[in-house]
Amino acid sequence: MKNNLLFEGVDTTGAMTETTDLLFVYGTLLGQSNSAMASFLKENSQIVENGFFPGELYDLGDYPGAVFIAHAPTKVYGTILKLTDWENTLAKLDEYEETGPGFVQPNEYLRKIIQVENLSGRFLNCWVYEYNYSTKNKTLIASGKYLKKGNEFA
Repeated sequence: MKNNLLFEGVDTTGAMTETTDLLFVYGTLLGQSNSAMASFLKENSQIVENGFFPGELYDLGDYPGAVFIAHAPTKVYGTILKLTDWENTLAKLDEYEETGPGFVQPNEYLRKIIQVENLSGRFLNCWVYEYNYSTKNKTLIASGKYLKKGNEFA
């Protein structure tokens, strides 16, 4: 059977094959970031709680990139948000992250639904912007947390 997915959760016609109104953020979209998009998210979402998924977080210069790895011993930490107008908010985030058919392929990030574990052990299906390029020669952020203080990561 041919896979007609454009990116996980959306087929080649743009129709949703699965969805959620939850978004997991781990980098410049975090509430403590000064980015315009983080401010936009503050106005268009509610914080649910903190969480993590198995994987690795990389320093890409001005922003991080996370890679989901199902059985990784390391984790990527961030915040789970409930989007108030999820379809329009995700469309705006896709533009910001330059993901989808209207951007140069392959996209740097892919929006995927990943199971994120909250701090009490419950799993929630969340949209995540996952880094889609090679991580070779990229600096691993060993803590899995993007808390940039100068050029240091916590």
